[in-house]
Amino acid sequence: MAMKKLIALLCFICINLCSVQGAFGKDIPPLCAAAMNGNTQAIQTLLDNGADIHARDKEDWTALMHAARNGNTQAIQTLLDNRADIHARDKNGWTALMYAAGNGNTQAIQTLLDNRADIHARNKDGLTALMYAAGNGHSQAIQTLLDNRADIHSRDKDGLTALMVASALQPKEIVEILLRNGANPNIVSHDGVTTALQLAYKSPHKDVVALLKKYGAKK
Repeated sequence: MAMKKLIALLCFICINLCSVQGAFGKDIPPLCAAAMNGNTQAIQTLLDNGADIHARDKEDWTALMHAARNGNTQAIQTLLDNRADIHARDKNGWTALMYAAGNGNTQAIQTLLDNRADIHARNKDGLTALMYAAGNGHSQAIQTLLDNRADIHSRDKDGLTALMVASALQPKEIVEILLRNGANPNIVSHDGVTTALQLAYKSPHKDVVALLKKYGAKK
């Protein structure tokens, strides 16, 4: 039985590493490849045969980060059940939760949070998972994070909030989710000048300006 599993695993690796290498331009550890593709059987077989659950690819990503980025919820749980480090960070300070949020993978976000991922973690630029969800316009991810008590007024290194990020980049519907959940439209960034309203004026989504004013934005 063990030999059959290993043969199946080798077939999996040969088939899937081709696509992985094409996407990344370089090799990645087999465990990361399995996590990327959501193959829980391969993940468990690799781990049962001594694979390092903390192995990283050349981008400094762990298998858990790959699973989170691709929304492979079962792979996430399998890795966590085998003691993957949910708090691990890559070279830029990103966590698995940030990758899930930035790609709008709502179920992956909830799975990570159910396993005590740090919803308040920041990367090297001070950005949180909520900011990544907001910046990329993922409405369900935003709401999931807020329902799990993400700090809506967290700031990055420049003093920008999730609302400011969304106001600069996203349409009215995304901005309104944050406003409905209590985001303050009058917070000023660390430069003493920049506000959500100022960023909205520069945005291609001009109806965001009127929306912010409706919620009390003054400058």
